[in-house]
Amino acid sequence: MSESVSGSAAASCALTGASLYGLLTGTDYSVVFGAFAGAAFYVATAADLTLPRRTAYFVVSDFAGVYGPGWGPRKRRIETGEGEADAGPV
Repeated sequence: MSESVSGSAAASCALTGASLYGLLTGTDYSVVFGAFAGAAFYVATAADLTLPRRTAYFVVSDFAGVYGPGWGPRKRRIETGEGEADAGPV
């Protein structure tokens, strides 16, 4: 059984986009790829959702996966006074 061309093309375009994002912004590629894979898995397993809602879930999940890991430690440092508020990776 052959795979549809549109599924392969969509996957390759999405992975290329995630790779370019990581390259152009200087973000660690493993973070970008992990966030993308997690968001794609979450959306793929969601049932009975409309296309716009799945798209919104994907964007929010991907954004949280890329920017969320730096938010928690920074918030903790600010609240506990352990060092500068702007120290460390974002």
